[in-house]
Amino acid sequence: MSSRITADDVDTDPATRPQDDFYTYANGHWTDTFTLPDHRAEVTMLSLLAEKVQDDVVAVIRSSPGPATARGGPGRQIADLYAGFMDEARIEERGPADLATLLDTVRAVADRVDLARLMGRLQREGVGGPVQATVATDTAGTRGYLLTLTQSGLALPSSTQYLGAAHTLLREQYAEHQRRMMELACQPDPQNAAEAVLRTETALAAAHTPPDTSGRIRAQALTCTAAELASTGGAFPWNAWLEGLGNIPRGAPVQVRPGPFLTALDEWWTSADLEALKIWLIWMRVHEAAPFGPGAVFAENFRFYGQVLPGSRRPRPRWMRATSFVQSVFGDEVGELYLEEHLAPGTLKAAEDLVGALVQAYRGCLEQASWMAGSTHAAALAKLDAIHFEVGHPRDAAANDELHTDPADLLGNVCRGRTRRFVRQLRRLGEPVDRSEWKVPPQAVTAYYRHGLNQVVVPAALLQQPLFEAGGDMTRNFALLGSIVCHEMSHAFDGRGSRYDGDGRTREWWTEADRAEYTRRTALLVEQYDRYVPAGADGQSVSGARTVGENIADITGLTVAHAAFAAHMDARGLVDAERVAETRRFFVLWATMWRAKRTPGRMLERLAHDRHAPPQFRCNGVLGHVPAFYAAFSVTENDPMSIRPSARFTLL
Repeated sequence: MSSRITADDVDTDPATRPQDDFYTYANGHWTDTFTLPDHRAEVTMLSLLAEKVQDDVVAVIRSSPGPATARGGPGRQIADLYAGFMDEARIEERGPADLATLLDTVRAVADRVDLARLMGRLQREGVGGPVQATVATDTAGTRGYLLTLTQSGLALPSSTQYLGAAHTLLREQYAEHQRRMMELACQPDPQNAAEAVLRTETALAAAHTPPDTSGRIRAQALTCTAAELASTGGAFPWNAWLEGLGNIPRGAPVQVRPGPFLTALDEWWTSADLEALKIWLIWMRVHEAAPFGPGAVFAENFRFYGQVLPGSRRPRPRWMRATSFVQSVFGDEVGELYLEEHLAPGTLKAAEDLVGALVQAYRGCLEQASWMAGSTHAAALAKLDAIHFEVGHPRDAAANDELHTDPADLLGNVCRGRTRRFVRQLRRLGEPVDRSEWKVPPQAVTAYYRHGLNQVVVPAALLQQPLFEAGGDMTRNFALLGSIVCHEMSHAFDGRGSRYDGDGRTREWWTEADRAEYTRRTALLVEQYDRYVPAGADGQSVSGARTVGENIADITGLTVAHAAFAAHMDARGLVDAERVAETRRFFVLWATMWRAKRTPGRMLERLAHDRHAPPQFRCNGVLGHVPAFYAAFSVTENDPMSIRPSARFTLL
């Protein structure tokens, strides 16, 4: 069957009562008939929409000026990047030599100071080092930007996978993958090299602070200036590393997350000999280059990271990977071209009107939130009024920084493109906070909330069916896009949101009694989701603690979206049977958002690391907390979808 989801794609399962299993009632027919493509470990409604957007985007990319046209301009550069990725014959011809050239820079290092400097330079090109450098909003200091250094340097998904008997088989598979990759990279004695890399990487994993049950690193961050970091006197040569990283102002604020990693990194750095560190960096270089390498290198990388870990059967088609690569470099520029063809007139106005209705409904819900203290209540309403919404696309055109592109040099394009993106980040150091800043291009199929900006971003790619249609089915608009927007808004008012005010500054605006009540209420959700064991997961259960924040957002998002929809029905004068029918459509349409198929490997991976519950529980686990659902489907306390009143959750 078609992989597309249309506005009319609601086909309920007549064999399932909605009071028993609403997920199957709304999605059972789709689940029974949809076949997971070989190149996917997972398919969801949003990933299907992303595929549609990807089709649109690749058409834009392919229509960029061809190789025979004059050089210059983003259109020319976009064409170069795409052509270079698609030219498999040239990649095969140049591949081994190009990779060897990249590795020679590591092999030539003579001492630890030079190695740290090279690590900093490679960080600009996307090669992982012991810390990951990003530029983030300073929510506690000058309201500018700071350089954030986060513990990093591991090529397995979690530091816990390097330690303990539970992951012995995975480590053996990983070691064999490293040996094969070292052999393909023409590293002398690949077996010993792989063993040295795994020892070095395992020691680094032991230096990491592990996440708590919520999946977050709770250890306190360390804050200093770049000059202070450079002169710490520790074993790791931070001054050389910062020199390699780029032009960092000496007074720029720096935050190390978690703070204890600074000492642990010194110990790791001194305990490993220079050659082991160089071989480890060679591995990181090979690992980052593998998706762009010749066929044998790519195939081995996919074997481990595509098949062994998530269980994919074959890689994505090359044109899909080429499209993703082009957007990673020129996402904003491609976005401008995409918007010219795919953002219909009136769409932004209709979406902004929907957002306005959702904010009004959220205000009404917050005004009834009796669990908050008076001061907290006032702060919540003030924060709601201060939320900055970015809908459709960034206000300002993308800055077209110079970038040398060469269709005959894919790996060079990768390094230069990543450096361009990183340098853009570094430029923000010393600048005032820009609340209109986007993390993604407008053709990204996602939405998000940023605490440090008190900002909700809704890209243009979401403003289309099956999520939204300007002038179309408002039931669908409220149920799908409406619940997504309200989900993101709700993060401003959850446990983490309680630590940021309406300006995005770190400030506690809950009372102690508020926090105690919040803890009591969220404990109900943790207990509920801990009981869920998805099919095909070898008996492993969901982590209620790790997923609680997103579960809160799912419940609150649906509750507020329905409140906005109810006000819409009031305005239309819908009553009695017609109102019930539309309310039922609202919930069924919302449930289609959680359609999903996953390989067993991807399911286990998600259970281990994802902060979201599996899709069927993001549906069934939520509805029992929404009073309107009970009324719409005549759910009684004896029905499986019912949750006893004392265990129902709300922050509204």
